[in-house]
Amino acid sequence: MFNFGVSNVMTKIIGFLLIPVYTRYLDPTDYGIVELCGALSAFVIIFMRLGVPGAVNRFYFDYKSDPNKLNDYITTIHHLLVFATITLGIIIGVIVYLFSETILSGVLFFPFILLTLINAGFSANSDLQKRLLQSKEKSAYMAKLNISLAIVGIGLALLFVVVFKMGALGLMLSQSATTFVFFIQAQYYLRNYLKGKFNWGMLKDSLKYGAGLLPHHLFAVLAPLMSKGILNSKESLAALGVFALAIRFTQPLDIIYDIFMVSFNPIYFSLRKNQENQKIRTVYRSVWYISIAVYMLVAIILPSIIPLITPERFHQSAHLIPILALGFLGQVLYSLFLIENYFDKNTRFISLVTGTGLAINLLVTLLTVDRFGVYAVAMASAAGFITWSIMGYVFSKKHFLNYIDLKTIAIGLLVIIPVFIVAIYTPLDAFMIRFALLALGFGAIVLFNYNHFTKVVTIIRNKGMQ
Repeated sequence: MFNFGVSNVMTKIIGFLLIPVYTRYLDPTDYGIVELCGALSAFVIIFMRLGVPGAVNRFYFDYKSDPNKLNDYITTIHHLLVFATITLGIIIGVIVYLFSETILSGVLFFPFILLTLINAGFSANSDLQKRLLQSKEKSAYMAKLNISLAIVGIGLALLFVVVFKMGALGLMLSQSATTFVFFIQAQYYLRNYLKGKFNWGMLKDSLKYGAGLLPHHLFAVLAPLMSKGILNSKESLAALGVFALAIRFTQPLDIIYDIFMVSFNPIYFSLRKNQENQKIRTVYRSVWYISIAVYMLVAIILPSIIPLITPERFHQSAHLIPILALGFLGQVLYSLFLIENYFDKNTRFISLVTGTGLAINLLVTLLTVDRFGVYAVAMASAAGFITWSIMGYVFSKKHFLNYIDLKTIAIGLLVIIPVFIVAIYTPLDAFMIRFALLALGFGAIVLFNYNHFTKVVTIIRNKGMQ
């Protein structure tokens, strides 16, 4: 989990640590431009991939015992990604060019949106390579790869933003250069797999699997794109920039969630196939309580850091963090509830979950943005992810109860509610009160879960002795 986590989120980690630097050279409008381009990029990438990369994580286990079939499968997926990226990239580019002023007001097509589309296209090879590394559990290789990617990307960003003072354009150019370099690297890595033959049957199976996931992924990225677009049109790019910085400060939660998702999927599929239920129970319970602990740390401590390391024009971001952080817990519960559906290749309900989340996100945004501004978008984001967890529970067929009971989930939620309320209303400079609240929260987790806590500590000690 450590290797996969570091490899998957290294850029986020370094980017988070460089916030004090970036906020000196970027104003809120720059952050707003980058945020909108990032939201557009997430949508475009999902649309271009047709949900197929997600199928690689599942079908790899069907073909891994036969190298020839595996090569045929990777070749088939690679050819599809190249074709879809070029074709759909052109279509999306024309549409966005014609309507960019309407849907992305203030963001120029040349160069910002064009660079966004180029980045999305050149990342196809890397997506396929990372899915393979994840499925093969080559965590050390992925760690080295993404650490290299992070070093190159952050280095170029500092060059363009700090040295050349190019603002938002500098960040976009650094992303383009990095994506192109690792497009070539991924093509080199895939060269041995691409000796196979194109197989229509394999393509059909993957498209069928991906079709169940594609609307899910599109809804997931469409919600932030639309809510941020609404905020931009109702307020300004600067207001969106304030919201964007708050999102940057919740990146520790994204990092934890990415670690969980990248490592948990293959672990669960492997343990589930071997029916090692007790190990799955240990992972479920540990992930839930670790998630609560990390939420408390982010919601209580990080808001007080913003006034210390950023200019005053960004200080409003601090009050958004406890609200945004609630969405992280919704995502974790959604994953715990519905992972079995992915294992069973039963993805027909997944899109309904995220579609409902999208609807709630937009509804909350539209009803509250005129009155609450950036706070409305934060509330809408949290509400959307909480809806994921509720819908995930409804469609899970209660399979998750084999690994974690509702009492355990309820105890965690009872700890979170008072933490959220106090984190919202405690002054940012009341450091002692915030640290005391954090200590009480951690103590409550240990008290309610003492037996499991001591068991995990024993396991860690035994591993250390080995």
